[in-house]
Amino acid sequence: MASSYNSIRCDCCAGTLEYIKEKKVWRCLYCGNEMLRESLQGPDTPLKNVARQAIRNAAVGNLSEALNNLSECEKKDGRYVGTLIARLCVHMFTLITPGGCPDGARNSLTSQLKREYAAILEVDEAISPEEEDLYDFMDGDGSLESSSEPFAALLLTFDAMGDTVHRDFVAQFLKVEAIYHRTLNAHLLRYALYNGQLDMARGILGNTDNLDCKDALLQMLSQFPDAADKGALARALIQRAGLTGDDHILLEDYLSRTGDSLSTRQEVYCAAARAGVPVSMEVISRFVLDEGGEPAKAAEIVAALCAQKPTDVELYCLIEQIFCRHSAPLARAELEVIAASGLFVSVPVPFLCTMLDRSDLAGADKIALFAAADGFGLDQRAKDAVLSHYLSENRDEPAVRLEVLPALLDRVKTLSTGAVEQYLLTCTTDGDQKPQVVALLLGLKLNLSFFRPLLGKYYRGAPDAPPVREAVLSQLREAGFQMDGASLMDLIGEAAPEEMERTVSFVQQMAQSGVRLPGDALSRYLEGAGQGPFHPQMLALLSQSATMISPQALANYVLFGPDDPEAKVNGARFLAQCSGQPLGATPCRVLHLGNQIQCNLFQGYVLTTQDSGATAQQMTDAMAAGHVSLKPAIAVNGVSMSFKSYIQHNRAALNPVTEALCDAHGVFRLFF
Repeated sequence: MASSYNSIRCDCCAGTLEYIKEKKVWRCLYCGNEMLRESLQGPDTPLKNVARQAIRNAAVGNLSEALNNLSECEKKDGRYVGTLIARLCVHMFTLITPGGCPDGARNSLTSQLKREYAAILEVDEAISPEEEDLYDFMDGDGSLESSSEPFAALLLTFDAMGDTVHRDFVAQFLKVEAIYHRTLNAHLLRYALYNGQLDMARGILGNTDNLDCKDALLQMLSQFPDAADKGALARALIQRAGLTGDDHILLEDYLSRTGDSLSTRQEVYCAAARAGVPVSMEVISRFVLDEGGEPAKAAEIVAALCAQKPTDVELYCLIEQIFCRHSAPLARAELEVIAASGLFVSVPVPFLCTMLDRSDLAGADKIALFAAADGFGLDQRAKDAVLSHYLSENRDEPAVRLEVLPALLDRVKTLSTGAVEQYLLTCTTDGDQKPQVVALLLGLKLNLSFFRPLLGKYYRGAPDAPPVREAVLSQLREAGFQMDGASLMDLIGEAAPEEMERTVSFVQQMAQSGVRLPGDALSRYLEGAGQGPFHPQMLALLSQSATMISPQALANYVLFGPDDPEAKVNGARFLAQCSGQPLGATPCRVLHLGNQIQCNLFQGYVLTTQDSGATAQQMTDAMAAGHVSLKPAIAVNGVSMSFKSYIQHNRAALNPVTEALCDAHGVFRLFF
């Protein structure tokens, strides 16, 4: 060790000297002249030794011996700088050692310390040759075996007096790893941390055999800046600190308040967990496990947590964080550890739904995490709920969904009716690729008896674009989904005119697949259509199964059917045959010139027809050919009268076709 001080000058040029310990000489920094160390030696060795011992005794708390040695120094030479320094040091440690100084004497001792420090400065405000010689003697051969405790005491004393010159000089001789007294190490650690002396602090913290490790841990966690080795330092202290379960508060306080890096926090937690300190799951979730951490470290943390046998609530919180927030590599590593731990785990459905909805996870990640959850034992109900959610509520891109869905569906044999129906009737997320998803669903072992209304529901309420809708309908029919005749009739009755052609096509397809329409299908269609219009293809289709026609259905067709002479007459005859009565003989009710009239269909047609003259003539001729007459009395607003009287009374208001028909059938004749 080399040191230079202005108080020592070259005897040739008065230049500054540098002491070379190895050669025990002073060398001039200017001219190179060397002077032997012995020429500057001070008092004899015994006095130096007693001064050193006094300082050491004070440092280790042996104040009575320190005072005895100080007394001997003062007897030998009270003005010797070593005696002055020993006096200051002994009195300083008397002041700071608990029980060393009565409370009433503290003020007077503090004043005395100031006077003793001033006496040292009177010798030399810097480092005098005598003082240098004392320190050189105290340092011995410079080995670790030479005690550093006196230098520790001197450093703390000069620092307390605010003397950086003396403090920094003695610091050169201090070897903190050679301090064997716990209290002294505690003082030094506070000094090092307060002054930012991190290398010194590292040396002290590494001396765990001679340190109150728990107290040192608290100081280090709160005051040591975040550095690459902070976690390792904490780990070494925790291993020797003798922490108990009750110490979880101090660890939780550090983890929740520190600004240290994630890696440091994780290192501290793992060490604490291995020591049996149960940090709360809330703190672990918020401050130890992080979405962007390293998988290996996350696995270590989870392993430590599992080893402590977490409660159900703690495990629930951990599982939530893994599935809902952690990255895929982290989550997979953590779940592997949990699976290997043998803990009973049941992954809640909401966590799986959230995981599947995450936009930061790729399709392969979602598949892997769902598989891991299934590895813990998902029951059929849970899988059904998750699949129902993913099918109908998830908003992944169609390509991702087509990647994920097959893997999810491979883990079930069937799906609930509600899950399938909800997807078909509400979801448009898959767009043009919906038929591919439907094909996946139809590949399951679905109990079709539970899906009887589905085809009709989808036909009525399909949310998809027409091409997709038709493709899905075709898939459902090919898979064996059907509608009964009654349901088909309901569908026909609900169809709007603009939808009738599509409905006809659908009914034809159902008929071809074996669905039988009821015998009154045509009748119900005509009744429901009222005044029309009647779709000719629907009429033709339903006529194929018609076996009965109601009077109202026949009346609707005759009164409001298509104005086509041949088609209408043939249709009317067919319907009359189904009704079992001659065409025109069935009763009907019409509104004519504001009057409610009850009559037969022949009379009602003549009064209200909107057909062309040719059609009307052929229709009435067909009715007359069946021996149906216009002569029967009619009821006008509930009052009975002859048809001829009603016609004659309202002749001026009759439309030309009605008047022509009446004339053609002899209503105006005298003997009608």
